[in-house]
Amino acid sequence: MKITFYSIIMAVFSSGALIGIIYKVRKKACFSKRFGYICIVLMYLLCILRVFMPIDFESTIGIPMRGVYSDFMDVLCFQTYEIGRHEFVIVQVLLLVWALTAGWQIVRFILDYRRAGRILAMLPERKDTQCKRLMQSVYEKTGKVHRVTVLYGEGIHMPMGMGIRDWKIFLPEREYTDEDLYYILLHEYTHFLNWDLCVKIVVHIFCCIFWWNPLVYFIREDLDKSLEMKCDLSITEKLTGIETADYLQTIVKSIKAASGKKKFSGVHHAVSLGDGKSCEITERFRVVAENKKNEEQNKKSILLWLAVFGIVWTVSYSVLLLPSYEAPIEEIEDVPGAVAITPENSYVLFEDGKYYLILEVPEEIFRDEISESEVKLFEEAGLEVRGINDEKEESSIFSRIFEFASGIFWWNCKA
Repeated sequence: MKITFYSIIMAVFSSGALIGIIYKVRKKACFSKRFGYICIVLMYLLCILRVFMPIDFESTIGIPMRGVYSDFMDVLCFQTYEIGRHEFVIVQVLLLVWALTAGWQIVRFILDYRRAGRILAMLPERKDTQCKRLMQSVYEKTGKVHRVTVLYGEGIHMPMGMGIRDWKIFLPEREYTDEDLYYILLHEYTHFLNWDLCVKIVVHIFCCIFWWNPLVYFIREDLDKSLEMKCDLSITEKLTGIETADYLQTIVKSIKAASGKKKFSGVHHAVSLGDGKSCEITERFRVVAENKKNEEQNKKSILLWLAVFGIVWTVSYSVLLLPSYEAPIEEIEDVPGAVAITPENSYVLFEDGKYYLILEVPEEIFRDEISESEVKLFEEAGLEVRGINDEKEESSIFSRIFEFASGIFWWNCKA
């Protein structure tokens, strides 16, 4: 078990293919309706895990590839260039640029996250009776209690939550009805309980590392939507029809209030109530409405799909694409004792049910047993196969003698 440059390339290819499959089926309403958004989120996380685990196992089968792939790898990994006295290959430069850019992206993300946390921590805390009472109702509704600090400020335009251990909910500075505030707090608290913020941070780090891969940005955008819809379904499955309508109305009010206002930069590292796009609102309403009609999802179908996806994910480790090249003739000729196998000095011999390669060189004859697949290769190269017709002819003579002897024996018996 090891990590090689080719296993990294294979991991990127495999992950890209899996992301493409998920992104395609995710757009189908029937898929999300049947399998749910938990399934979609798990599949996206498997794609991320595939790239983070570019392992070449001992059981992995290497598939030699020629043509464009091998030519590309030759330019990338084997052709050397010089700058002054320093020799290098292109892949070394690319890996250095990749590492430096990824490191800078991660450092910038950490600094931005800490800066956003410090700025938001300066906001005043809501300690009024309404907020405490409704937060207590949220604890009772979910059945889980984890201390949450609720803050508010003019710079916040969309309710959002931040914090891995120290959970904080940030609200726009305005008046709320009990119903609106309750559902906003319930939504953000459910995000915390589902560890959606952790998933979002992992995906953002994933984007920082693989910044050069355009598919990772599809994951970030689509996974954000999937997390919001998963949160909506997690909440509404415990609500009545009227309560669900009130919950959706609260989302619409919050999004309308934030419409046209500049987002706080820290929202990229937080879980919010949504991004305010009309297409997303429509999809969220549709998903919730369909889920209320089909509350009993086919769990067997979900497990079956995850099993199939898991098998495909596992199979991606079974093969490894390797460049294949023919050895240059000048290198072969320079090897002491090397002899070219040609139709003039070699042939294949079939003897006692086995195949042998016979190589005749001056003053010496080499004989080596070969397989039937190798026989086909040598035949295609023009080598003669001897012995098969002789054995057939010999077998034919014996069979004729046996038939003649049998005929005489039968005639004697009849007489």
